[in-house]
Amino acid sequence: MFFDKLFEKERLSKEYNHNGVIPSPEDNRDYQLSSLVRFAVQLPESYINPCPLHIFDQKDTGACVAATIAQAKHIIEARQTHDSRPFSPMYIYANREDDDYKGPGGIPREFIKNLRDHGICHYDEFEGFVEYPIASQRYKDNKTHLDGSAYPYRISSFYALNNIEEVKIAIYTLGFAMIAYNINKYFYTPDKRTGIVKYSKIAKSQGAHEVLGIGFNKDGIICANSWGSSYGIGLEENKTPGGMMVVPYKYEPLESWALVDDITEKNVKRQNGECI
Repeated sequence: MFFDKLFEKERLSKEYNHNGVIPSPEDNRDYQLSSLVRFAVQLPESYINPCPLHIFDQKDTGACVAATIAQAKHIIEARQTHDSRPFSPMYIYANREDDDYKGPGGIPREFIKNLRDHGICHYDEFEGFVEYPIASQRYKDNKTHLDGSAYPYRISSFYALNNIEEVKIAIYTLGFAMIAYNINKYFYTPDKRTGIVKYSKIAKSQGAHEVLGIGFNKDGIICANSWGSSYGIGLEENKTPGGMMVVPYKYEPLESWALVDDITEKNVKRQNGECI
């Protein structure tokens, strides 16, 4: 069974891993959003999370999933503890379990499970972007300190999002959704004024890539990318100067996730449809 899982991960890495995401194998044990959001949500036509974001530049690494997790954790902590410091994508990227995929890129569910079990440290304790396994060695060289710093910043659980409607509900109630897309050349050049990525159903795939959905409007899901602040557009609504794009609804996510901790989970269950 162990080698069967490794073989499947290796197969998926060859098929998808040109931009960092290796799709998570199906697992019927995943929590579903309906078990968390226990009320009918009246979605507005548009919404943008007002939390200012730290836009990362993953450079030539496959660390998009790790960068997205760090952005998501920033939103959680900024809301609950007013901690505005960025978190470290490299801690997530480097700290992998023995049976996790080992190589460039990563599997979202594996990284999220490690966030739940080990947490994440702040960026100033594990800076920059380097490819695996260099990141792994840097982590091992300072493991005791990094693990101690990361442990308080664990999440309590994560939830699979099965469609765009659930993605929008997660964004509106939790503040974000992790989204993996099968991208093409148009993702590199969103419209300079609107940030909208041109839709094409025939453009050649250039692999899978993870972004953080932080809003939505009539045109699509508003996402924070990890390709630097000069990418895409900025948003006045959350005081983020760049790094944002709008992905049309016609682009269907490969997979999407919601992350919560104990405080957030209690709030979502208690609220009567109001945004937290």
